[in-house]
Amino acid sequence: MLAGIWRDVLSVDRVGITDNFFDLGGHSLLATQLLTKVRQTFRVELRVPELFEAQTVAELARRLTASERTEGQVERIAALRRRVQGMSPDEVAGAVERRRLERQMPRGPA
Repeated sequence: MLAGIWRDVLSVDRVGITDNFFDLGGHSLLATQLLTKVRQTFRVELRVPELFEAQTVAELARRLTASERTEGQVERIAALRRRVQGMSPDEVAGAVERRRLERQMPRGPA
């Protein structure tokens, strides 16, 4: 999922786990956009300097899993992993996009 977010933010076709964000055309504005999407998807708060320290998907994934966990986060991540297991990268990207759109929809009174 993290590689899919990078693909979307950087507007590239493929991202490998060892590709460097900045070598792929990333810069500080895109870093901010990337971290916003990471926060929305994984509910983990990262700062721009952390991306400068963890410039690959693999390094950032390690940083995400090592960050302080909120209540229920481990269970949400495990459930997410079960859902995406066996999905193609395109299916995962589609699911991420649908989730992003759902979060943007205004919520009316219940």
